[in-house]
Amino acid sequence: MKDRQSITWVGGKQALRSRGRAKLRVFNRPTDDSELPNVNESLRKALLECGTPSLEGVSPREEAIELLKLAAEIEHVLMVQYLYAAMSVPPTGPNTKAWTTLMSIAEQEMGHLISVQNLLLAIGGPGAIHFGRDRIRVTNPENPMPFMLEQVSTTALAKYLAIEMPAEVPANLKARVDPLVMIARQEGVKSHSVGALYAKLSWLFQPNDEPQAPLGLEPCASAGLFAKRHLKPADFISQAERERFEATRGDWVRGSVSKFILDDSVGDAQSALALISAISKQGEGLEGQDESHFEEFLALAEAYASGAVTVVALPTTPVASVPPPQDAGESTLIANVYSRAWAELFDIRYGLLVLDLWHAMATERGEARNALIMLAYENMTLVKSVAFHILSRRAENGAEDGAPPFGLADEEMPTGTHERWQKHARLLDKEAEIIARIQTSPEYTNAAGDLLDFAGYLLLDDILARDATRRKLLEDGLQRV
Repeated sequence: MKDRQSITWVGGKQALRSRGRAKLRVFNRPTDDSELPNVNESLRKALLECGTPSLEGVSPREEAIELLKLAAEIEHVLMVQYLYAAMSVPPTGPNTKAWTTLMSIAEQEMGHLISVQNLLLAIGGPGAIHFGRDRIRVTNPENPMPFMLEQVSTTALAKYLAIEMPAEVPANLKARVDPLVMIARQEGVKSHSVGALYAKLSWLFQPNDEPQAPLGLEPCASAGLFAKRHLKPADFISQAERERFEATRGDWVRGSVSKFILDDSVGDAQSALALISAISKQGEGLEGQDESHFEEFLALAEAYASGAVTVVALPTTPVASVPPPQDAGESTLIANVYSRAWAELFDIRYGLLVLDLWHAMATERGEARNALIMLAYENMTLVKSVAFHILSRRAENGAEDGAPPFGLADEEMPTGTHERWQKHARLLDKEAEIIARIQTSPEYTNAAGDLLDFAGYLLLDDILARDATRRKLLEDGLQRV
């Protein structure tokens, strides 16, 4: 399979809007809904409205791998946007519940992202692991969620609610939900499109055309559900290989993480379908359940509208030195030189975190993998610390536009172990340049050599100490290959 495939969106009104795009096939919508006899009315409407994503000229296994990579990028970008929104809510007093909810949802999106890696591993091996964010998503004709970092607002929460909305909204919630969905659609958010992606994945993972619980899908070419197009048992890697690389709860869940989906091994069609359903029910999918992301965002939107949530103004999609994704639209260059340097440092730590996650899951079980997982956990703490240091300095004169940019300069993962460690080295070398710039800034020390940014000093000291461990692992890793 080519490294880059052109994903088209089959069927539905969205595909009609995309007529004329290169490589896009448009399938006519059915004149009636008899092609989906076992699907409930809400699910039928969502599928016929959205259609499903599709790749031409590839096997079901190859199509599933590329669509899972798209799903990974969507989960990644949602996680980042929810984290940024949480940073606009001071985590104290009456805001505590709102902040905790946003952070919890972001953590659960991390669970989705890692669970998708297990699905990729199950049919593509460790070479299919994908922690990217913008390679496939931004070129999709029906990009479900354009990149935008924004503070909590009615509009932002409406968009998040629409993305997470199930096919069937409970009747007692519709009057509260419909106005928010209207706001989201005016902002270009496509309800149910992520759910349609997971529905298509469910179809590909079905063992045959017979309806499978809970969606009950049957062949419907106009919705992209093509007869006899499913993965075969031979498309799954062996249990021995899977167990060498699979992410487990023991590896990735530490401390108190609520409702983090990462429980079951994925070795066949039924276990894959169960995992896809679990992700869908918690958020983004067409299935619904109590205490889902959808219901949590509805509660947040209503709390915000009532004045129960206070927000700190943050710039929209801040930028340090890494250009935002091409679908970002509005962005804000961080003008304050000192804040921008810290924001560049944030981007390096974020890039290292993505690399840590990717490198760890692509490494078979053992001491090297455990060390990479430990790096990832330490880096999560550092990413958070750098973000809050940037935000804490916004009260300084001229630093009001300071915010964590989540710039991802290079999301390609080298295939060789030596090349992966070299990427660690390149990022660390770039980080050293940025730290030197921070340490020679007048905001860090004055002309007399007096330390002015004591919190920044402590944070840099922590980063450098942890990087000493990383560099030792890097040296050992380069020597082993």
